[in-house]
Amino acid sequence: MKRSIGIIGVVIAVGLILVGIGFGIRMWRVNTDRIIFKQSAVYTEGVADDLAKYKFEMQTTQDEAEKKVICEFVNSRFANLDESKLENDDLKRFLKDCRNGELN
Repeated sequence: MKRSIGIIGVVIAVGLILVGIGFGIRMWRVNTDRIIFKQSAVYTEGVADDLAKYKFEMQTTQDEAEKKVICEFVNSRFANLDESKLENDDLKRFLKDCRNGELN
């Protein structure tokens, strides 16, 4: 009886370890896919489109509070974006201005 409980415990432990390894591999694949996507031209073009929208909003509003909100949103949304990947110099400047707190 004790031996069968011990065997069941070992089987459960091995099963949990295998499930954990499988979950780890799955998460590694998801993270790898995400990194590859963020390095793609499609991602960069999407980011450039979004930045262009926020830049337009910034240019069309006269309200300083709204400009500050746009700037803070851009900072949080694109915090990890490497601006050197952007081809458009105006968008690079806009992103840098937002990061520096310059409300133009």
